[in-house]
Amino acid sequence: MLTEISWWGGLLFLWFAMSYTFVKNEFNKEESKVSAEKVIFNLTFTCSAIILALYFYPLESILMQQGYLASVTVALMSLILMFTWPDSVKSEEELVAKKEDNEQAKEEEDEEELGLIYELLGQGILLLPIIISIALGAYKSLGYVTEFGTIS
Repeated sequence: MLTEISWWGGLLFLWFAMSYTFVKNEFNKEESKVSAEKVIFNLTFTCSAIILALYFYPLESILMQQGYLASVTVALMSLILMFTWPDSVKSEEELVAKKEDNEQAKEEEDEEELGLIYELLGQGILLLPIIISIALGAYKSLGYVTEFGTIS
């Protein structure tokens, strides 16, 4: 082994792998075709895994530091896209039907709030390894950014 990975790094790798497996299985259940959501999802997890793996190694070459900074940037942008990408494009009839359903569903709003809390908690548990690895990568690359500024 080239470098020693801290115990928390190993736990983060395991949590990351379990989250990826769980979300990937859910994507495979929904549809078999390639969609933008799947591409963004795979890009986010791949870049985050690269960032997390390289976090524990010293990057001495300027080219490696710039590549690490680029992977942090791509991971951050794909994470933002993953949160903001629309689920699907809907026609006007579907939007009108959804509006009518929303008016009828206002009575069941209390039960939905509890479901929303559980949904957000579940998504937070699944996406926290990605957010932690991107944050660690951003912290490590902050030194490289200041170093690049002094070289020029």
